[in-house]
Amino acid sequence: MKERPRKDPFSITEMPGQGKPKALQAARKITRARQTNSMPSEMVSAQQPKLVVIAGPTASGKSSLALEVAETNSGEIISTDSMQVYRGMDLGTAKPTPEEQQRVRHHQLDLVAPDGHYSAGQYVRDTQRVLADVVSRGRVPVLVGGTGLYYRALVYGLSEIPEIPETVRQAVLALQETQGTPACWEALQELDSEGAAALHPNDTIRVLRALEVVQAHGRPIADFRKQRPFSSSLFPVWIGGIEHPRETLITRINERTHAMLASGWIEEVESLLKRYPLDLKPFQAIGYLEIIQHLHGGLNREAMTLRIQQRTRQYAKRQMTWFRKEPGFRWFAPENLSAAQQSIQEFLES
Repeated sequence: MKERPRKDPFSITEMPGQGKPKALQAARKITRARQTNSMPSEMVSAQQPKLVVIAGPTASGKSSLALEVAETNSGEIISTDSMQVYRGMDLGTAKPTPEEQQRVRHHQLDLVAPDGHYSAGQYVRDTQRVLADVVSRGRVPVLVGGTGLYYRALVYGLSEIPEIPETVRQAVLALQETQGTPACWEALQELDSEGAAALHPNDTIRVLRALEVVQAHGRPIADFRKQRPFSSSLFPVWIGGIEHPRETLITRINERTHAMLASGWIEEVESLLKRYPLDLKPFQAIGYLEIIQHLHGGLNREAMTLRIQQRTRQYAKRQMTWFRKEPGFRWFAPENLSAAQQSIQEFLES
C-alpha cells in the first residue's frame, strides 16, 4: 500500500492564534521563541499558565487521580495520550468514559479518524490553543497520559527532524510490507543498535520511523530527540505519578486487559474493520493488532490475551524508564495520594 507524501511530523509551524488577548499574546510569544530558540525567563514565570501533569505507566491509575485533581482545583483535563486522539478507538486506549467526561471537561480526544494523520507537532499546536482557552476561562490545565514525547514536546519544545525523502519512506514501507516489521527491526539493529534495543520488534510505527530517520540522515532518531530547543521548561510545571510495586502493576495490567475484553474490545475492533482497512498504523497499537490477528485466525483467544498483557507490560516498563529520567518527577505510593493532592495545591498557590 502506497503512503501519501506527508509533511514530516516532527516539524512545527506557526500556530494560528485563538483565545483572549493575553493568552493569545503569550501563545504568539511562545511560537516566536520556538522559531528563534530563545525564551525570556520572565515570560515563563509571569505569563505562562501553571501546568499540573499526571503521568507514569499505563494501568497505574493516572486518570482517576487526574479526575480528583481537576475536580478539587477547578481544572480541565488535557490528554497527552497519542492513541486517544483517534475516534472509535475507545476501549483499547482506556479513553475516559462519557460519565467521566461529564464530571470534568476533557480535551485532545477523538481528533482524527484512524486513517488520519496526527503528529507530535500537531499535538503541540492544538494544545497551545486549548491552553489559551482553558486559562482564559480561569480554569487549571491538568494534563494526563503516558506519551512522554507529547509532554516533552509541549513543555520543552520539539526537536525538528529534517524531512524524510519520499524514496526512503517508500523503501522502508516496501520492506515492511514484503518481509514484515521484524525485518525492519533487524535492519534498524544494524544501523542503530541502541535504538533497536529500546523497541519491540513488532512495534511497527516506532520501528519504521526510527529506520526512516537513520537511513535518511545517518544519525539515530535519539540524537535528534536529545536536542531540546529549550534547556528549561516553557511553563511552570508540577509533574508526578503513582508508583506501584512491580508485581502489583503487573496484576493491574493483567486484570485490566480481561476487563477491557469483557467490555467489548473485540466488538469495537470488528466495528472499526467494517469502516477502515486493517493495515492502518493505529491498528498496530497494543491490543488492536492482537485482536485483528485473532479475528483472522492467527491467534486463539487465550494466546491473544497473553500477548496483549505481555506487550502492555513491556510498554509500562518503557514508560517507567522514560519518566524516571524526567526532571522533577514526583512519585507517590497509591495509599498516599493525599500527599500528591497537597503537593499540587501548594504548587498552584505558590
